[in-house]
Amino acid sequence: MNDINKLGLIYSLTNFLLAIIYAYAQAYSKRGYLLGVSLSETMGEDKRVRDILRTYKAQVLALGVISSIGIYLLSFVLGEASLSLVLVLATILVGLVPLVLQNKRLREISKADVNIPKTRVVSVEFARQRLASKKKIFLPYGILFLVILAFAIKIHLAYPGYPEKLINHMDFSGKIDYTDKTYLGVQSVSIISLLMWASYLATNLAILRAKARISPDKPEESLTNLIKVRRLWTFYCLISTLLMVLLFQVGVADFMKTGKSFLTIFLTVVLVTFAVAFPLIIGRRYSVDGSRRGTYRNLGYEEDDKYWLLGASIYYNTGDPSFIVEKRVGVGYTINLGSRLGKIILVLGLLILIAVFVRLYFG
Repeated sequence: MNDINKLGLIYSLTNFLLAIIYAYAQAYSKRGYLLGVSLSETMGEDKRVRDILRTYKAQVLALGVISSIGIYLLSFVLGEASLSLVLVLATILVGLVPLVLQNKRLREISKADVNIPKTRVVSVEFARQRLASKKKIFLPYGILFLVILAFAIKIHLAYPGYPEKLINHMDFSGKIDYTDKTYLGVQSVSIISLLMWASYLATNLAILRAKARISPDKPEESLTNLIKVRRLWTFYCLISTLLMVLLFQVGVADFMKTGKSFLTIFLTVVLVTFAVAFPLIIGRRYSVDGSRRGTYRNLGYEEDDKYWLLGASIYYNTGDPSFIVEKRVGVGYTINLGSRLGKIILVLGLLILIAVFVRLYFG
């Protein structure tokens, strides 16, 4: 088994793990929704709905097994970059195809659900200062910026002591590839850390400014729960940023200089574990908007179903200026591809995919 085969095995196991998470994704949906479809509590116990859920789980797990085996077998004929593209495609198919099929079936049932309140309540204006003040947000991110700067200065002062050949890559057998030392190469860990810091800050601000959906029944309780969840997401973004900085400016920087990989591997495991586990805990315990904490049932509705596409996995509403909105299924938030910034990101994403494809197969 060569390095590509070992990588293929890791990718296949990762794909299957994601399939398991997808199979039980309804447990992390916004309260009142099942696979992106709004159903009353009574209809949620209907035999037809339970059958659809069983079918959904079976389809996801079956696709997960088939695609995982395929990824491993393709590792014998594909290179590393092509294998990564296969993983991305497999993950999309495993998560999306069963969701689209069963979401459609649930929507047909939902049309006949007379117990669903028809009034749609969307709160556009709310007291944003109650979510987080600028001081509470920018102070910790400012401290993290100073941490990045301190590490960058430390790397700058240590630059003369770096060997003329830096470690670029180590395979599974321990074979090392080297590259010539350059100042930009040594400080690349600081540049990546700064980019990740900016990305998490932008994401955090977008979450805090996202439009609130408030229950018409108990608006104060609903808003309190929503604030709690968004503060948890702030904590998640801050800790993720810190772990990312430590990974690159401590772990990777040390690996480039000494070749010791333990610290890099340890920090990577910690980062991935936190990045996956914490959102699942939020989704399972609190739902996206904190609604799981409440005892009320008359939850506020989101926008019309027609704006949620591909099994409610994509939100496209040109009439909604919001850049991000709460997901209907899954954990966290999603981009409104109908907004001005959402369209820009969509175009950039497509251009990047095209560029990667061209480089892989024509470069």
